[in-house]
Amino acid sequence: MKNSAEKQKEEEKKKAEEEAKKKAEEEKKKAEEEAKKKAEEEAKKKAEEEAKKKAEEEKKAEEMKAEAKKKAEEFKKNAEKKKVTLVRKSEKVDKTSSEKKVSRPVKTTTDKKKLPKAGIETEVLTLATASLAGVLGVYTSIKKRK
Repeated sequence: MKNSAEKQKEEEKKKAEEEAKKKAEEEKKKAEEEAKKKAEEEAKKKAEEEAKKKAEEEKKAEEMKAEAKKKAEEFKKNAEKKKVTLVRKSEKVDKTSSEKKVSRPVKTTTDKKKLPKAGIETEVLTLATASLAGVLGVYTSIKKRK
């Protein structure tokens, strides 16, 4: 009987050890599954946050593009307005200046070609008249001083 009682105790110990091992393995599996679930949830959250950030960045980029287009259009409009006003001002200036101007006969180079070539006599005359004009200028300035 002692042998059978000892055998039963040993069997019970083995069963208890096996059950403890099974429980430990089950707990490890549960812990691993929970860790996997948590990791998956965190990955999902990160993916959602990244998607939100990307969407916000895209919206901002679109808004900036729209603003840039608006500014470019306004700049073009302003440039066109400035061109129109400059054209109008230039038209006004052309009208007023053309009315005030008196037409003069235009001298051409062909007229100079028709003139006879000057000789020594004409050069002497021009020098004489220049010196006479200089003398008269000095004479009149002296008279004015007195």
